[in-house]
Amino acid sequence: MTLTENVAHDETRTFNIPKKPRTLVDIRNIISDRESNITNLVDVISNDVYLSFEILKTINSPSFGLDKKIKNIRHAVCLVGTQAINDIVTTILFKRSVSEFNNGLCLERFWLEAKDVAHAMAFINKNHSYQLSDEYSYIIGFFHDCGIPAFYSKFDDYKETLILCNEQGCNSVTLEVNNYKTSHAVVGYLIATYWHLPDELCNIILNHHDIKFLNNTCNINEQLGFATLKLAEQLVHRNRRHCESPDWKHVENDVLNLLKIDESKYIELEKHYFDLIL
Repeated sequence: MTLTENVAHDETRTFNIPKKPRTLVDIRNIISDRESNITNLVDVISNDVYLSFEILKTINSPSFGLDKKIKNIRHAVCLVGTQAINDIVTTILFKRSVSEFNNGLCLERFWLEAKDVAHAMAFINKNHSYQLSDEYSYIIGFFHDCGIPAFYSKFDDYKETLILCNEQGCNSVTLEVNNYKTSHAVVGYLIATYWHLPDELCNIILNHHDIKFLNNTCNINEQLGFATLKLAEQLVHRNRRHCESPDWKHVENDVLNLLKIDESKYIELEKHYFDLIL
């Protein structure tokens, strides 16, 4: 799926797009400036107590598989690198921006699932033989459903739509298009582009419920990102809901073949993930 400029413009006008905070702009400017150093980056992050706390909490989570606990921001930047820090900061500030933008709207279940899928992607990347690029492994998982809060904010009956999808065991795209003439994948793509996420990541968000996407893209990063996302969704659903994710039966063979995971390897990976997050 692709979007024309006119369609993108129309969608942007009808949905509330969370604003990028100045802190994120400053951090990205520092990272892209060759004359800046780690101290500049650490200083900007450390000035935001909430951001610093959330970065350390994220990096010290079991899914990142670090050998020892990281106690300060400087150590975190040196250990995981500036690109990974940028991605983690983006997810944290996106959550804060959405929460401020939709004051009073309860999205705890959404954030929990976004975090779970992001951590599952980081876990897969850490425990599998291939390596997805660092800028994809965590941030795709967190942002893949980023259009959903915009739907909650705009449509009073959206919760009922998601409940119906859960009852039917399907993803929400078809019902969204029928009821609202667009989908969270389209709106998520617009949010991701506005937040200046990489083009490949934006394309994955736009097509993350397209069961033919692996066959429709020749971009290896998009293929690996999509496949890892689908596997991460499956691990999270199996662990939290004791059922398969809605898209899994449609993409299972293509995903596992691309990732070179046979049945025994999948069982081992799933068990390792379950043990890790208990």
